[in-house]
Formats: sequence, structure tokens, C-alpha cells
Amino acid sequence: MHPALRSRAEKRFGLFTTAEAELAGYGHGEIRRPCRTGRSIRLRRGILVTAEDLAAGDERAHRFDMECLAVLMSLDRQTAAISHGSAAHLWDVPLPRGMDPTIRLTTRTGGGAGRTGA
Repeated sequence: MHPALRSRAEKRFGLFTTAEAELAGYGHGEIRRPCRTGRSIRLRRGILVTAEDLAAGDERAHRFDMECLAVLMSLDRQTAAISHGSAAHLWDVPLPRGMDPTIRLTTRTGGGAGRTGA
């Protein structure tokens, strides 16, 4: 991975965007090929992580954190925030077993707050 891309990704559990990969000089095929071979994983549209970084996240119990970050990165909205049970999970608040794994967000739209699941 290009050093500039690696530097950005390291700050985010290894996550990077396809736009960032393109800015680092990778062509469309060079971005898609690792996904086809399993060397990179697409967490959300336009959000990738290497298989190695994903395995490290799983090992350190950061997979949910990575998924939440991928949702926020894919939305690219400054006003979106992880909320509800998803936020509680990120803060290690004890949650009931079998809780819905949907990542919940709250975002300000116009004059009020809106909620959505990702």
C-alpha cells in the first residue's frame, strides 16, 4: 500500500476510501483486484480495508468500531453521529443479549434531528 494511503488508513483502523486510493495513484483495476482476490474487503460502498487490518480489528474486538466508522465515512456528513444502542456499544455500556446489530445514527437535517439505521 502506498505510504500516504497507509498513513491515512492507520488512523482509522486501516479503513480507506476508494477516492483516497485514487489520489494515492491507484487505478480502478488496482483498487478492485485486491477485493476480488480477498486481500481487501469492502465494508461499505467506497470504503475498504485490507484483510490483514480487518483480521487485526477482529482480534482486538474492534470490528463493530470499524463498521461504525465505515458507515460514517460512507455518509461523509459532518452532522451524523453514532447513537442509541450503537453508541452504547462503542462506549462499552453493558447491553442486553440479542440486541439488534443495526448501526443507529442521528443526524441534523434542516431544522431538527433525524434518525436512521445503517
